[in-house]
Amino acid sequence: HEFEKEKKLYRFNLLGMATAKVGYSFDRDKSYFCSQFVATVLEESGLKLLEKQAGLTHPMDFSEIKGVELMYEGILNELVPLPIEDESTERNSSSIFKPFIKV
Repeated sequence: HEFEKEKKLYRFNLLGMATAKVGYSFDRDKSYFCSQFVATVLEESGLKLLEKQAGLTHPMDFSEIKGVELMYEGILNELVPLPIEDESTERNSSSIFKPFIKV
C-alpha cells in the first residue's frame, strides 16, 4: 500500500507513455502512465496477467487477456464497488479485484 502512503511522490510518466507507443519501456521511479500503473498494481498483487513489461502496456492489452470479463466501463468517480461474494474470505491482495476482474 505504498502508493497510498506516498501518493504525493508519484508523477505521470508522459515520456514513458510516448516511448511505449514505439516499443521502448522508459521506466522512471515513482512515475507511471495509466496502463503502466494498472499493470504494476496487478503484478504486485500477484496477478501476472500480461506477458509484457508494465512499461509497454497499452490499455487494449487488458481487453485481450483470456478469461477476463469487462465488468465496468466509464468514469472511475462514478464507479460503485460491488460487494465481494464471500464475506468470510479474508481480504488479501488479490481479493480486492474480485468484483472487477474475473480470471
